[in-house]
Order: sequence, then C-alpha cells, then structure tokens
Amino acid sequence: MRMKNRQMILRILVVGGILLGLLSQVFYPVIETVSAQDGIKIPILMYHHVSDRSIYWGKDAISTEEFANDLQTLHRLGFHTVTPSQVIAYVEGKDILPPKPIMLTFDDGFLSFKTKVVPLLEQYNYCAAVAIVGAYAQKASETGSRNDNFDYLTWEDLAGFDPRTVEVIYHSYDMHNVGGSNRTGIKNRRSENEESYLALIQEDMTRMAELLGAVGGNCRTVVYPYGAYSDLSEQALKAAGAKMTLTCAAKINTVRQGEMDSLFLLGRINRPHGVNSEYFIRTKIEDKLI
Repeated sequence: MRMKNRQMILRILVVGGILLGLLSQVFYPVIETVSAQDGIKIPILMYHHVSDRSIYWGKDAISTEEFANDLQTLHRLGFHTVTPSQVIAYVEGKDILPPKPIMLTFDDGFLSFKTKVVPLLEQYNYCAAVAIVGAYAQKASETGSRNDNFDYLTWEDLAGFDPRTVEVIYHSYDMHNVGGSNRTGIKNRRSENEESYLALIQEDMTRMAELLGAVGGNCRTVVYPYGAYSDLSEQALKAAGAKMTLTCAAKINTVRQGEMDSLFLLGRINRPHGVNSEYFIRTKIEDKLI
C-alpha cells in the first residue's frame, strides 16, 4: 500500500511539473537577449558647459541643477555610462558592454567640467569623455585664469582626472574655427590640395597624441568641431589612427562587434538649457530605444 502511494505521489509530481512548464511558456515567455550580430544601440549625449549663472545658459550651456537631474533620471531609468574606449573595445571583441549603455561627452574642455560635472559623475559612479582643444588647454595653463564660468581646463587639470571617471579625447589642437578665411573645424576646404590636407591632419593628430598621452588621454576618438566632416576628413583621420569619430547629427547609434566602420560618424544628441530632464531623456533617448 505504501509503495502504491509513493508511486501515485511521484506521478502527480511529474504531471504537475509538466503542466507548470507548459504554463510558464504561455504566461512567462523566454526573453531572448540581443545577439552581437544585431548590434547594440548607444545614445550619446552632447554637453559643453555647466554654469550656475543664467547669463551663460542656452543651446550649449545648462545649469548644474539640470545636469544633476539628467544623471538622476538616467540612473532611475537604468542607463549605464560607458567611455569611447569601452565601446571601441566592444566592437573589437575585447570587452562587453553593460545593459542600456550611454555615452556622455563634453566638448571644448571648460573648467566647469572639473568643478561642476566630475563631482556629480562620481556620486553616481558614472563616467564621461571630455574633448579637448589643445590650444585652449595650453592658454589656460599659461595664464592661470581659474573662472569656471568661461575658462578652460589646464594640462594639470587633465592629468589629475581618474581614468575610471573621465576619458580625455581629441577635439583638434587649434582647428576649432568656423567659416571666413578659416576652414570649418577639421573639415577640408573644397579647393584644398588633398595631399597637403592629409599631412595637416596627421601633424595635428601627432601633436595632440603626444600632449594628450602625457595626461592619460588619447586621439583614438575624434570629436568633430561643429560636427563638420567630409569623406576626405574621415579618410585622413583613419589614416592618422582614429578608431571613432563623433558628429553633431541627432541620432541613436548602433555598433556591431567586428564592424569597425560602425564606430565612425556617430551621432550625438545636444542637451540645451530649459528642457525638463525627464521629458528630454524620455523623448530623445528612452523612446528611441524601443
């Protein structure tokens, strides 16, 4: 009798297990992870300046409160910040990326990056990339002016950043100019000799590679001044050693392992003053990832 009861109990357990398995497939379908072949979407936010004085607020400058709210919103929505080097390593098959990766970039190298931005990044264990114009850093180092409303980072400032929090990247040595008799950023002039232009970019990159290398930075990632580029500028930068280029095109990017070209001409979403953080991040980023 006891043997029959045990057999009955075992049958009930087996049948119950089968039914539970079938029901779990109906009500709790298996969630498939995104394969490397499908690529990973990576939004990039573009910042410039952070100030507590309203006179500076506008398209390229926001308040400290706005930036703090941005980080709080990103954290609440489950975003994880990554550096350009992490993304390059992922595409090269040397590293993995966290869920919901996002890149934060700061153009020009304002001193406010050190005084306003980095302390907030550290609160959330977040990271960002700062794109340096060499001539600005050189002048700041020589003058010693330290007003974070308009001055720039020095070479000493850049050397003092924790690489886990800040990656220092290339924004040209002294090609942050627009129109007139000058070229627009790094982009070649229409009538410019191709050989001379390629040599110019190689010279500028070589100069900055030495300067940035001395403070823990690199020229692997290029941020186009004003987002101005051409087919020839891409060719020149790749020849000079660039592995990633960033523009000002407002779009979400998809990178794929093994596809190095997916790292070039990446878009960035500019963060202006006066837009609620929750609305901005949801409409410009979160909704675009669905």
